[in-house]
Amino acid sequence: MKAETLKTIAIITGILLLSSALSDLIFSGIYPLNHYLWRGLGMLLIAIPTIGYLRHSWLQKGRLTGALWLIFFIIGTFNILIEAYLFNIITRVETFQGMLQGFLSVTPGILAIGFLYTGRLAQAQKALRKQHSVIGYIWRILTGNVLYFIFYASAGMILQASYPELMEFYEDKIPPIILIIQTNLFFRGFVFVSIAILIAQTTELNKWRTGVLIGLFFSILGGIAPLLSPNELMPIHIRLAHGFEVGISNFLYGLILGVMFTPRKLSQATD
Repeated sequence: MKAETLKTIAIITGILLLSSALSDLIFSGIYPLNHYLWRGLGMLLIAIPTIGYLRHSWLQKGRLTGALWLIFFIIGTFNILIEAYLFNIITRVETFQGMLQGFLSVTPGILAIGFLYTGRLAQAQKALRKQHSVIGYIWRILTGNVLYFIFYASAGMILQASYPELMEFYEDKIPPIILIIQTNLFFRGFVFVSIAILIAQTTELNKWRTGVLIGLFFSILGGIAPLLSPNELMPIHIRLAHGFEVGISNFLYGLILGVMFTPRKLSQATD
């Protein structure tokens, strides 16, 4: 890995960590150093797909910054808090507060990254692609939504079977099965699919590399990184188990979505 890339990873990690610490200071106060060491590791991991998107997206400046903000907030804040609320880990008020804190945590960092790197890292040109037909998009969106529920349910059942202690933690927290089906099959799946489409439509990578990029965002930003930091809501053994579960299932799911939604490149065109 080139020295310049390592430097960029370090700077982006520092920006994301500083931005999240700022939101802590406003909402809850600064945590012990150990907390930020683990969070810093999470930000380091997040920096990897972030650089990939900045380098291979044909969007420029404000549009690229806006797209990156959507990826971070929707996958790294919104979707996680919705699931935590559904599983009775946090209350409705805590969910709303978490959204506000997540907004403040994400926004300064993404604006800083956009100011420093949009236009500097980009190596991509907008590609002329053969877009899927309307029917093609409809069946892909519906299939992607159903696949999310399949991955979600399968990963949960595998984790439950291999780690029975999980049920001790969730014994009084699991919502009715119909609510899990409704929220995942008719809402959260569409959220993941929409972000996958955004990434697939705004990068010049082929379908497999796009799938890897989406998978990394889904698994790291939407699972592994948030579970690294100690918190009072979820003990370490539960966080560790979920980290493996979500990291693997989200990556595979994102990989499949990338393959499904990336249009075939025909030729190069200017933006």
